[in-house]
Amino acid sequence: MEGKKWKTIPFLEQMNCQCFCSGNLAFIGQSQGHLYYINSRNRDSSILSVWTLDDYCSRQWSFKYNISTSQLFGWTNMRLERKYNLIAIHPDCNMIFYVSRDEGQNTLLSYDMDRGEINSICNIRDPFWNPWDPCLPYVPVFMENRIPPQKSSSFLPKRLGRNLSLGAIKISEHGPAERVKEECKEGHGNIDNAGAGEGEDAAGEEAAPPKEAAEPDLAMLSAKVDAFLAGREADAPTSFSELERATKKRCGGIDGDNPAADLTDDLIVEILSRLPAKSVCRFKCVSWRWRRLISHRDHRKKLPHTLAGFISHYSVPLHDGIVLMPHFDSIDGGQEDEEEHRLVPDPSLSFLPGYRTIFPKDCCNGLLLCLCCKNSPRDESDYVVCNPATQRWIILPEIDRADPVSTVRLGFDPALSPYFHVFAILEHVDGCVSGVEIFSLETGAWSHRENGWGDEDDHTVHPDAKSAFVDGMVNFISYNSAIIAVDTEGKKWKTIPFLEEMTCECISNGILAFIGQSQGHLYYINFRDRDSSILSVWTLDDYCSCGWSFKYNIRTSQLFGWTNMKLEREYSLIAIHPECNLIFYVFRDEGQNTLLSYDMDRGKVNSICNMRDPFWKTWDPCLPYVPVFMESLPDHA
Repeated sequence: MEGKKWKTIPFLEQMNCQCFCSGNLAFIGQSQGHLYYINSRNRDSSILSVWTLDDYCSRQWSFKYNISTSQLFGWTNMRLERKYNLIAIHPDCNMIFYVSRDEGQNTLLSYDMDRGEINSICNIRDPFWNPWDPCLPYVPVFMENRIPPQKSSSFLPKRLGRNLSLGAIKISEHGPAERVKEECKEGHGNIDNAGAGEGEDAAGEEAAPPKEAAEPDLAMLSAKVDAFLAGREADAPTSFSELERATKKRCGGIDGDNPAADLTDDLIVEILSRLPAKSVCRFKCVSWRWRRLISHRDHRKKLPHTLAGFISHYSVPLHDGIVLMPHFDSIDGGQEDEEEHRLVPDPSLSFLPGYRTIFPKDCCNGLLLCLCCKNSPRDESDYVVCNPATQRWIILPEIDRADPVSTVRLGFDPALSPYFHVFAILEHVDGCVSGVEIFSLETGAWSHRENGWGDEDDHTVHPDAKSAFVDGMVNFISYNSAIIAVDTEGKKWKTIPFLEEMTCECISNGILAFIGQSQGHLYYINFRDRDSSILSVWTLDDYCSCGWSFKYNIRTSQLFGWTNMKLEREYSLIAIHPECNLIFYVFRDEGQNTLLSYDMDRGKVNSICNMRDPFWKTWDPCLPYVPVFMESLPDHA
């Protein structure tokens, strides 16, 4: 501010974009103490890139967001400084303000960059408003720098009364205002009328002239306010040690006045066991004691659990070939260091003896279905169902059928039954479904069921297609534009046709859309038939009615920052969170496979990890894992 420091901060090459007639008309602003820069992309004017200087002294730009104009307006052919103008960024959060100009109407809007939410604020009053006209953000300030003393003392009571009225109204939102109000009434009359204009009372009638006895009332009021503030300050820490102790109390480091400090561990676990899994995860953040308590193996059987991570595999080269080993990636910032806290104590599943290769095929509510190739003889394999949390497993008997098996999937819901079921889809020579083999843990055997989906429709299920276990039925995507489902006993068969706008076939593999279960509902996700840059999300809110409900449209620009991305080519949908509207997908770019998540409610993208296997493909497993600590499987220890 003294003209002594001068600074030049060059742009990165990808930050430059020249407007046609006015040069570089990008936006800069200050938010949360950082300098922000926003401009349209040089090669794609439908995307705004947001950059920030996290450290103003280092002059190093950091990329923050990509915002498609389709998110701001619903379509892409919008030019910055032609169709709309950026005018401000909120000083306290990641929210931008812009003016949209359409058919002579100028509308002021806001866009929350974290949540992806748009809000229409108002129409600009001036119909002739142009980009160079002002529309300035205003933050009020009430500092009174060196106000000269007033000559008339009779002005002071009115001035003080007006300020107190405003202050009391503001405080009322935080609780103690009623106490202040009562104290003010005793010392200075009704505080609600203190801010009335000179010569009028609050009802608009002519007020009585001010009395000379106002000064003693003012002194009494001042004394009462000082006493109130002194009482509030009596509990404030007076030294650094007291401040540190108070901070630790609030953070749970010192039990002190914490009501939960008197609860025993068993009582806390009993209370938490009655809560939903999402709430239990949040309570891990209460204190380190609670986090260790919830994560401890001795308490896991009682507590509910939610999505913990993903089970995949990676290739291990040996002297006589390559073998596949299972691998677990946590979504909670990595595995716990202590073995007793690990959700998957042995991610390689080495407790399964005698197998050279273990290939995960399906995972359902904590149980894992694997295809295991024996060490000897090399051409033999078993289907094994195991529980990675308890390290228990069972080997399934062979399927004694002539028809080839196309797809094998697992079904398990501990809320319905302690027994799991395995479904094997059998097919004719022409690839159409001929029947289903169902294995039940309760009987320990396979049972055959003829095709119950009708003879008029020849259904075909892709071997690598996703499945979902909902309401006691396993669901598959059929090539015949429908979802087909069968229950655990093979008695109920269901066909759920798609709506016309839900069907879109991949070029080489037919309908490879995604289905999954979340919050008790069946979800279906596929890209639009006429626009592959948009994913449409549908759900069966009532599974019995078979009526689809549209939920979301997701642009690939929201997932990656650009639009020319093909499902099952550049990325793959792998899961949806069982407790919230969060999808997981793998992005494949230059030999690197990255696991990401997207919050459909807030519009947030989060990078979780890189896939360990550099050769991971679309048909390879990346299975969502929710730990379960039921001991229904045999113990081979």
